[in-house]
Amino acid sequence: MKIGIFEYVAGGGIKEVIPNNMLCEGYSMLKSSIEDFQSVGYEVTTLLDSRLTKLKDHMKAEKIEIVAPQDNTSDVLRKMLKTVDLSLIIAPETGGILSNLVQIASSNTTSLNSTPESIDLVSNKAKLAETLSRKGFPIPETYCFGDADGIEEIERVFKTFSTPFIVKPLDGAGCAKVFLVNETSQLRKAQNLIIGDNPKERVVIQEFVEGIPVSVSLILNGINAFPISLNLQKVSLNAPPESSCYYGGTTPFRHTDESKALNLAKSAVEQFTGLRGYIGVDMVMTSRGPLILEINPRLTVSYIGLKRISKVNLADSIVRASSGETLPTSFKIQGVSVFSKIPLDTLKTIRADVDVICPQIQIEGSDMNYIFFAFEGKEESEIQKILMDLAIPHHNT
Repeated sequence: MKIGIFEYVAGGGIKEVIPNNMLCEGYSMLKSSIEDFQSVGYEVTTLLDSRLTKLKDHMKAEKIEIVAPQDNTSDVLRKMLKTVDLSLIIAPETGGILSNLVQIASSNTTSLNSTPESIDLVSNKAKLAETLSRKGFPIPETYCFGDADGIEEIERVFKTFSTPFIVKPLDGAGCAKVFLVNETSQLRKAQNLIIGDNPKERVVIQEFVEGIPVSVSLILNGINAFPISLNLQKVSLNAPPESSCYYGGTTPFRHTDESKALNLAKSAVEQFTGLRGYIGVDMVMTSRGPLILEINPRLTVSYIGLKRISKVNLADSIVRASSGETLPTSFKIQGVSVFSKIPLDTLKTIRADVDVICPQIQIEGSDMNYIFFAFEGKEESEIQKILMDLAIPHHNT
């Protein structure tokens, strides 16, 4: 069987300067998924931006098509997909990018992604919050504002909060343009940064709740879901103008409310028909229990860590579930895995037992060079030792 795997950032989807921090995550998911599918016998074809040709040998896919800046990426993708049986799209939801690419993939192959309709539904943070709230799921207090709402109305709502709140785009991905706001002047800055050149951009403001940021990874067949792990997230929430940042995480993450979080995520994603394959649910573990923040209808960075410690092949599980065969009935792991991007200048050393998944690569116009690494140990104490050797802070909760 042949599979085409397309990752938006490394695969030529960004024609302007490629953000190095986004590339680290995207390329690492691409490389990990290529290895996973190859290990169960699939021949993998993928696309690679011509500015990243130094990564061609590092990627090790059977077929790699180069995408030049002047190429129409969608046309190159269509041509590539006509040569394969299955497809997996890894892309941000922003601006309908993921759902549009999945529509192309679904028209040419058997897609391992969720349906475009379900992607659009859960990617809209206002509709998601409305649906989950109406059905009784615990979520932070959430409001959405469009271009018809003036800053005065947003400030009026802001004053009703007794805590800081999060300001973010309606359909953003990751932590891009996500801000922690404490005062009115920051609110105006955040709104201006999110809207940018698009005055019709809608803005979501959400209650900030103290707690531990986590995610739940699940496998779905379009109707039912099987939660496979609770993952700790390393996130820096920043005030404008500095966007918040996601650095990586640890899996599995043991918590007294672990089972509650897994069951809550399962119940939440099962409210939306059409979600298939690998899905992530962002949550926060609070003193009053887990709260749902977002549903990510795609492969997430936690996959990189899970792949390393899973005793079953995740790629095979994704194929079986997406094709309607079977969901996993159990998920066994061995050890603990850490996965993270980090600026090179903060690393003390790179140990031999640390796998650099996305190596250093100079990109014209990029202001910082990150690498993405992962490693695993038998237990948490071993992980702590490696993190100390690398001089990387670890959330020890």
